[in-house]
Amino acid sequence: MKISVKLTANAGVIVKIGDKVVLSDALHKTYVPRFSSVPSSIIESVENGTMCGSADVFLISHYHEDHFDSDLVKKYLSIHKSFCIAPFEFTDLAYCPKNERGSLTENGIRINYYQTLHAGKYSSDRHFVYKISYNGFSAVFMNDSAIRENDFSFVTEDGRPDVIFATFPWITLNTGKNLLNRFEIGDIIIYHLPFLEDDIISFNYAAERAFQKYSGKGNIHILNKPGQEIELFK
Repeated sequence: MKISVKLTANAGVIVKIGDKVVLSDALHKTYVPRFSSVPSSIIESVENGTMCGSADVFLISHYHEDHFDSDLVKKYLSIHKSFCIAPFEFTDLAYCPKNERGSLTENGIRINYYQTLHAGKYSSDRHFVYKISYNGFSAVFMNDSAIRENDFSFVTEDGRPDVIFATFPWITLNTGKNLLNRFEIGDIIIYHLPFLEDDIISFNYAAERAFQKYSGKGNIHILNKPGQEIELFK
């Protein structure tokens, strides 16, 4: 089964798993210093209804402006009617669970959600990690979790995921390294980075160094270019 991942910006991705499409934090437009914003071409494709067709699932991790834009997401959902899940309420077109963790199946995709602490000074903001499973393939989106303060044992509760989306900068920390070594993931995707041409403080260099730390632990992929797409196979 073919799996592809396309970067929109920052921690926003379009994941195609066989005949299924999953969006994760894919639509935001406010520029946040040190990170990347969704290109105007993608924003225009949302406005005219041509962005990647109708996704089966749209995951939103939290409401911060480098992960989420209310107007863009509402516009997308009004056209495509995808199942959307978020840890906060912003429209009747999205589902907001009240529990800290749970699971559901929508459009054939199993979604496990887990409330975790957000990194840094935003620890009080409600934040979800997601694990999706479809046709024998599974992936985990760590999003902006505070790695030192959370217990991530739930990630392997029903088997190790095939792919983990690992956010910069915690991927560079020893605690992040230990966590990923414990999981023994086949593919590690490093994202939440500025585009190369906008990187004035060398975040991508730090990510490359993290890449070296994980050498031999699995296939490492760094997403840092507009429209960048990689292919994986299960």
